[in-house]
Amino acid sequence: MTSQKFGGPWSLEKLKIVEDYLRPFCIALGSRFNLIYIDAFAGSGSFAFRGATAAPLLDEEEQIRSVDGSARVALSCTPPFSHLYFLEQKRKNVEALKGLAREFPHHKIDILKGNANELLSNVCQKINWLNSRGILFLDPFGNSVEWKTLEFVAQRTKLDVWYLFPLSGVYRNVPGNLEKLTEDKRASVTRILGTSEWEDYFYKPALDDHMDLFPEHEAGARRTANAEGILNYVSQRLSGLFPYVTEPRILQGPNNAPLYALYLALTNDSTKAIALAKRIARAG
Repeated sequence: MTSQKFGGPWSLEKLKIVEDYLRPFCIALGSRFNLIYIDAFAGSGSFAFRGATAAPLLDEEEQIRSVDGSARVALSCTPPFSHLYFLEQKRKNVEALKGLAREFPHHKIDILKGNANELLSNVCQKINWLNSRGILFLDPFGNSVEWKTLEFVAQRTKLDVWYLFPLSGVYRNVPGNLEKLTEDKRASVTRILGTSEWEDYFYKPALDDHMDLFPEHEAGARRTANAEGILNYVSQRLSGLFPYVTEPRILQGPNNAPLYALYLALTNDSTKAIALAKRIARAG
């Protein structure tokens, strides 16, 4: 099976956090519920990247590191999930997932091709949440997860949601000068945050240094929210939607630049469900 080429050491950190949550979740709930796993951007089942510590004398192929992706990690979980759904848009990745599924003939697996935002609502509506619990992994390509999808999941399911928020992707779409914010970028950020109010939070009027006594001489709005400020706003939005949301785990890229923020958000507001999630997450 050919691995996708993307990611880096931060991808390993992300997978380790989620993997450490899967098995204790299944152990705790497997005897009482049908356990569902949904991977909304499943990829091919594995991925490859150039290792940061690879020796410089090795050729390019020898420096590439291949790693099991989230789909294979979930399939390898014991005790197993009752039903796994892999959602993927690229035909090549779908074919790779079908090959992966053949390695696990005793698992109940659905592989669906298409837009994850659309497929996810269709899948969740078919599940009886009275006797089912599950985990949803949202690991999007770019700013792919729409806020309306999160709203649906929060209101209509019993899923523990691991959401890899694309912090650097949002940051790149909010230039320092508001005048440089294009309609495409504005729409992209609004789609992922579910409101246009972010603009007032991220930007403040900047007064001309020589005319700061006269408000009519405003020099134009500037972005005052740095990466931390943007993340604070995202956390507020998620906390207003889900009954429980963890503090984000920041995943850093080259030069320690913040790339992603990994959240755990619960749709179940029961005190027992929240206590269990806290315990498992701390253990991981």
